[in-house]
Amino acid sequence: MVDTELKPAQGVARVADTGAAVLMTGRRAPVQHGDAEGLPRSAGADIELTILMPCLDEAVTLPTCVRKAFGFLARAGIEGEVLVADNGSTDGSPELARRLGARVVHVAQRGYGNGLIAGIRAARGR
Repeated sequence: MVDTELKPAQGVARVADTGAAVLMTGRRAPVQHGDAEGLPRSAGADIELTILMPCLDEAVTLPTCVRKAFGFLARAGIEGEVLVADNGSTDGSPELARRLGARVVHVAQRGYGNGLIAGIRAARGR
């Protein structure tokens, strides 16, 4: 679920209950995205949207957030990626994210803002 409606203009929304930033182009694609659980099928597709999740030791909540993000992409028919910007987690968060199909970038400088900046730079969504 997204707090704001998908509109034809670019914008940012938040995936409810995840705190993830969603960089939106607003363009929908008639694509099949994900398997029965909403997990990605392939990594080489043209990516329209990046759902970015800054992360520091979020192993307890991250699996739910990643699944919800992929579920949103599947329901909305948007070809996208889930990107986790990890700030040095020591609880296995990056490995969990990768196992669930998210792409992970490591951010050397700690802090939510640094995670967002590095994640935005690494985003593949249009």
